[in-house]
Amino acid sequence: MTLELDAPAKQMQPNIMRGTEKTWAAIVKQGRGGRTVVLKLKTAEFRTITRSITLPAPARSLDELAATAV
Repeated sequence: MTLELDAPAKQMQPNIMRGTEKTWAAIVKQGRGGRTVVLKLKTAEFRTITRSITLPAPARSLDELAATAV
């Protein structure tokens, strides 16, 4: 997801939630998911920041996936 304007980290949660909802819809449609959640941010200066976390088991709900992403 690309934003038109830069936003402070505190304002990113709604965007993360939209991405999480799209990801969850794909998981449900395909009937499978993964254990690793990755967020990648590119700043206005084109610096890339990546964070990931691997869960012990695939997320079982949108809420679990969203909590992990946020």
